[in-house]
Amino acid sequence: MPVAETNQGSLPAASRRAAGCLFLPGCLGGVVAVILALSIVAHALALIWSIATGQPLPLFPIQNAPREWAKLVWFLLSFFAWQAIRAGKRQAWVYWLTLLSLAGWIGLAWTTDSFSVRLGSFTETPQEAARNGQWLATIVIGLFLAHFTFSRDNRLYYGISQPKQP
Repeated sequence: MPVAETNQGSLPAASRRAAGCLFLPGCLGGVVAVILALSIVAHALALIWSIATGQPLPLFPIQNAPREWAKLVWFLLSFFAWQAIRAGKRQAWVYWLTLLSLAGWIGLAWTTDSFSVRLGSFTETPQEAARNGQWLATIVIGLFLAHFTFSRDNRLYYGISQPKQP
């Protein structure tokens, strides 16, 4: 029997692992969505107040650095991918969204300075510890990404590839 027929209703192992990898960023993405919604409401109220009183409009309450906006976007993408996997959606867009989310987290893990994992006596300075943490996080998320991407069951589940014909 082809794999697609035997696992018709169950989520493939690679998808369960990807959902686990996206759990924390997905939860934070839900929080980010609420904070962005509240920020937009606060900015709209500030705009109304500015028009009514003639005072200058304050800046949007989120930092304007492109890197900060990229983080917010990745949190939101992770939230949507995590929710779609959890809901058992079987469309190709879930596969591609999860792929994009995991790839984005690899980029953020590689370029951020906030990972500080101390790996025994291999580190002598905080900068070396941060660099080791970046390597570790990048490798772990990369393994989940590769497993999710190249899993045959996963590609069949989301309709990216077709089962082999006998």
